[in-house]
Amino acid sequence: MGVKKIPSFHPPIITPFASRNIHYRRIFGVIFDWYALGDVTFNDSELFNGLRHLTKIYEFCCLIMIIDSLSSIGFEIRSQEWRNYKEKPFGGKPSKRPINLPNNFFTLRKDKTLVTLHYEPNIWRMKNARNGDPVAVLSANESNVNSYISPDFFIEIKNIDSKSVDFLIFDSRYSPSSSVENYSLTELIHKYFFGIHYVNENGQLGRSPTQAVWALYPKRGKKIVDSEYYSSEHSLSGSMPLLPSLGGINLRPSKLSVFQNKLALLIGKLT
Repeated sequence: MGVKKIPSFHPPIITPFASRNIHYRRIFGVIFDWYALGDVTFNDSELFNGLRHLTKIYEFCCLIMIIDSLSSIGFEIRSQEWRNYKEKPFGGKPSKRPINLPNNFFTLRKDKTLVTLHYEPNIWRMKNARNGDPVAVLSANESNVNSYISPDFFIEIKNIDSKSVDFLIFDSRYSPSSSVENYSLTELIHKYFFGIHYVNENGQLGRSPTQAVWALYPKRGKKIVDSEYYSSEHSLSGSMPLLPSLGGINLRPSKLSVFQNKLALLIGKLT
């Protein structure tokens, strides 16, 4: 027995009688449009560039809110561009921005403090790192000299006079706070706090300059869950604050002021 051919459907053809009657013409127009709904041509360069997973949309929102927060505490954007971070070494290569992606490299300045914000940069192993670069050091990256790790947001804070450098690492998680507390935070601390180091001007690994690892999440969940890594007195706003700052922050437009205050506290302790 052969496979039956799926019947094809074609929109109806209006008859002379129906075309002379306004009511029939309107009904025909509705029916014709309904049939035409299935006649869609997908163009990769025009249509699918606009389709995004919610996690990626949240990343874009976080990027905007981080830049807005830096601006709100006095930093001015000095430059922005798109970089191809697949190009070695760290920092990538300035390139033409793809139509479906935002700029991923920003420099901002306030007084003598220079902030460089990288969105999804590649941080390479020692072989592909220069003096002054962050470097991936975990054993999980050892099997391949070209392996790398890529946090969502990697921020360098430099003092122009002292040339000191600090790193802030933020990763967006489209998850409720309970998942951030129970799963994401431990993973991010291991991957980014212990997994990223710094090549100093002598080509050696000195102290770790990472001063914050924050998981950014939009969902609160059924109940408020404390996603601070330290006890309350050692949080940024506590009586005895402790660095590095490790924790999860509920970041969404309605909570932006909370994030801005914590970011201001953090940068204030570093500059």
